[in-house]
Amino acid sequence: MRALLVDDEPLALRWLQKKLKEVADWQQLAICTEAGEALRTAEAMQPDVIFLDISMPERSGLEIARDMEEVCPNSAIVFVTAFDEHALAAFEANAIDYMLKPVETKRLARTVQKLKIGSAVRKANAPIESESVQVCCFPLLRYTDASGTPCSFKWRTTKAEELFAFLVHQKGRTVSRDKLIEAIWPDIDPHKAAVQLYTAVYQMRQGLKKSGLPITVENVRLEEGYRIPSEQVCLESTEWERELLELRDLRDDDSLERLWKRVEQYEGDYLGEYDYIWAEEENVRLRSLWTLHALRLTEALLSKRRYRDAATIAARILRMQPYCEEAHFFLLQSYDGMGDFASVMKHYQVTEGMFQEELGVGLHERIEQWFKHWFTSRSERTSISIN
Repeated sequence: MRALLVDDEPLALRWLQKKLKEVADWQQLAICTEAGEALRTAEAMQPDVIFLDISMPERSGLEIARDMEEVCPNSAIVFVTAFDEHALAAFEANAIDYMLKPVETKRLARTVQKLKIGSAVRKANAPIESESVQVCCFPLLRYTDASGTPCSFKWRTTKAEELFAFLVHQKGRTVSRDKLIEAIWPDIDPHKAAVQLYTAVYQMRQGLKKSGLPITVENVRLEEGYRIPSEQVCLESTEWERELLELRDLRDDDSLERLWKRVEQYEGDYLGEYDYIWAEEENVRLRSLWTLHALRLTEALLSKRRYRDAATIAARILRMQPYCEEAHFFLLQSYDGMGDFASVMKHYQVTEGMFQEELGVGLHERIEQWFKHWFTSRSERTSISIN
């Protein structure tokens, strides 16, 4: 099973993580200390259970639990708290259990056993479904066929395509007609926009049918909106982020190569080939996440003296983030490790000039000091060799 632990106290988190490892084997145990981070992790991870502290600083655990139902509706909730006055409210929030701190090992073991039984029952009663459609989004909206080959959807209009992208982007959540119109037809008369929405829904359904895909667009009448069931679509960015979260330790070569594949998988920004304003926030978030893990990969490659590989990743980061000083620093170190001293000199001079001309600032002090030390030691070695 996969579990997410949420508590604003790091010591409490580590203690609970340790106890959980003692009573069961876990596929993944993730920890978060604040609500926003927890919701993002839960959406990407889709844990079997969330152990949630009620007394969080900005928002209560009860409020966070309600949001969790939106992003991971199949996750069980277990509240862990130092106070017992919230018990009734906890069970009204559909929690399967409520434990008081400090949690006894036997008590925790009973909760885990309850989770295992509940999981087995849900799996036994679950309807047999076809595999979800893998939808690519880096940077084009495509789907993969049975052989894993990316294929283009058969859309009649760009609005049908954008409507599908927006609904998939919502990951199973129902979107009201008003919100759809606001996002996709913001500058059109509301009556005309409603007509175009109904037309685009029809065209979207026809496009999915022509593509031979088992994806349904549900009309949710009570909420006057539409949704695409999350179990029918597996969005590339969601799986990509989940796998990144699992790759925390890069000391072994297998984890390093897995991270390399995830970095290479990011062929471009999220829906980057389109000018979807509503996708920009997710676009920026995923690009930042990619940059962070690409830098982790570069640093790990440098530590293993794989300088040419490190230079390749650092150069790719700079094509997407030309002002990323960490990537510039790693590229300089890679050139030095490769013995390409001319490239060290050239890249430093070009980068220094770019920062001065375009940003009006110098390079970070750490980079300047490294270069001065490198240049001095190179000059001394050259002088010694000549003499």
